[in-house]
Amino acid sequence: MTPQKPVTMDSTKADSTKLPAQKPQAAAETRAPTKTGSERANEPRYSFRKNGKELSVDKMKQMLVDRRFFDSYWHKDGKGIKHQYKDTTRFGKKLVVDYATGLVWQQSGSEEAMTYEAANAYVAQLRREKYGGYSDWRLPTLEKAMSLMEPNEPDGDLYIDLLFDRKQRWIWTVDQHSAGVAWVADFDSGNCGHDRVTINDFVRVVR
Repeated sequence: MTPQKPVTMDSTKADSTKLPAQKPQAAAETRAPTKTGSERANEPRYSFRKNGKELSVDKMKQMLVDRRFFDSYWHKDGKGIKHQYKDTTRFGKKLVVDYATGLVWQQSGSEEAMTYEAANAYVAQLRREKYGGYSDWRLPTLEKAMSLMEPNEPDGDLYIDLLFDRKQRWIWTVDQHSAGVAWVADFDSGNCGHDRVTINDFVRVVR
C-alpha cells in the first residue's frame, strides 16, 4: 500500500495550525509473513528448466559439472543432490515428493519399456486420468532425471534411492540429442546416454 502524504489544514482557514503528519503505514503490513523454520526447510533448494531442448554431448557434460550430478562415466566426482524425499499416496497412486527440488515423481513408472512415441502417449494418458490427482505430468528433462542419480548403489543394484520402484532401470527424458534420438537416464549403470526413439525404455513421470 502506498504511504499517505502528510495532511495539512487549508491556509485560508482561521486556524492555520498544521495537523501532525500521518505516519506511513508500517512496512510490516506490506511484507510477506515471516516464514517458520519448517517452511524454510521445505523450500526447494534447486530449480530446473521445465521444457525439453536439444542437448549435445558437450552441453550434457557441462550440465553434469554445473549441477554436480554424479555420472559413472562422464562425471564420477559428482556428489549428487541431498534429497528430502517423502513417499506418499494420493488417490491410490504412490508418489515421491522431493522437497529439495520441489518435484513430485511417480514412485514406479510404466510397467513395460516402450518407444518414445508410446512414452508420450503414456504421459498423455496419465494427464487425462489425473494420475494421483494431478494433470500436469511430464517426461523429465535430462537434468531432472539425473537429479535422481545417487553416487552409489543403495541396494547394490541401482543408482537411485530405495523409495523408488526397481523395475524402471532406465527412463526416457524429454530432451533430444538429435533428430530421432532422445536422452535417457540409466540407473542400472549410473549414467546418462541417448537412444533412438524406436528403442524401448521405461517411463517415470514428474511434475
